Amino acid sequence: MANQLHYPAPQGPAGAPFADVNLKLAVLSALDEQGTIALGEPPKLAEHLLGRSFDVATEGYRLVPEVLDYLARYPLDSQKLATLETLNLDGGSTIYHHIWHFWHGEDDTFEVASLGGIENCANLRELGVAGILSPVDIGLLTPLRQLSDLYIGTGVSNIAALRDLPALASVRILNDDIYAEVMTLGHPTRQLMDELKRAGITVWVHWVSHYDQPPAFE
Repeated sequence: MANQLHYPAPQGPAGAPFADVNLKLAVLSALDEQGTIALGEPPKLAEHLLGRSFDVATEGYRLVPEVLDYLARYPLDSQKLATLETLNLDGGSTIYHHIWHFWHGEDDTFEVASLGGIENCANLRELGVAGILSPVDIGLLTPLRQLSDLYIGTGVSNIAALRDLPALASVRILNDDIYAEVMTLGHPTRQLMDELKRAGITVWVHWVSHYDQPPAFE
């Protein structure tokens, strides 16, 4: 119920403990969806912060800075972050409806520029990146010792760092350049993927656009 919602006082610098406010928003959204925190249904948070009713029909077509500022400084401790096991970066997070109810998704307002601080999600097991972040720097994921399932549908950098993910069980990549590399015998990326397969890791690499529509590498 709305009157049972508790919104903690904001604290610390914007984005903390992450380097990017937009990464924090994605994490907050995942925590809200799994019930670790409770933001309520839009526009309850906006009404709480503005101290008045919020008319979605007339005010939902613009970003509400008070909501963005609050969420950027929403207090997150290690206990809450430890509950997060699945994170998807795809531009479809429900938290955006609190900030900009009718956001069209056609600009970079919520684009994630850095995965810095992702190590604070120490128990993350599944990470999916289908949008809002490119490239994905695999090197920044190596502190995630529980990460087992990785899906990337954008750009990739430091791909060799896949070797340094000890719990990795499945890696799926949707990318034309990576597909071309794994289909080239002797290419370092092909050698990497063959090495992962020999280690028992499920590998799937597919093209985004290809004239001949060849099968996936797996």
